[in-house]
Amino acid sequence: MSPYETPPPTLAQEAYSLGLAIARAIRVARDEKDAVRRICTLLGIWEINIDPGELGSCAQESSRRSGPPSP
Repeated sequence: MSPYETPPPTLAQEAYSLGLAIARAIRVARDEKDAVRRICTLLGIWEINIDPGELGSCAQESSRRSGPPSP
């Protein structure tokens, strides 16, 4: 039996479905940028709107270049 057939009893079916969809989006992505775009598209279905530019290593690199955070 595959671990993907039945969600663990502590997870709601929607959370399990979303997690599985995100894992599949990562698996089929061509590169990190494509994976981030696919994940943001999936989250948009659940009305969680995240700009792909805010995620991934590109976002981390640009935040490091912008200087220290203001107090």
